[in-house]
Amino acid sequence: MSATKTIKHVSAINWNKIEDDKDLEVWNRLTANFWLPEKVPLSNDIPSWAKLTADEQQLTIRVFTGLTLLDTIQNTLGAPALIKDAITPP
Repeated sequence: MSATKTIKHVSAINWNKIEDDKDLEVWNRLTANFWLPEKVPLSNDIPSWAKLTADEQQLTIRVFTGLTLLDTIQNTLGAPALIKDAITPP
């Protein structure tokens, strides 16, 4: 049986200034699992979207819904597996 480590002070991570290498690794892995609006200019797709038929638009929505579900499952299972290695500065 392992001993429990008592933490006296816990503070939030400033994701704009990540000091711990493991926290940065986690941030990069997690943000790679979804689209950040500043990295993907979706407005460029409006003309192409307008040219799709209603069936094609519906299929596209369903595909992205399924991919989002897979990302949700990955984040639910994958992220907690990384927590044990995280060392957040006090």
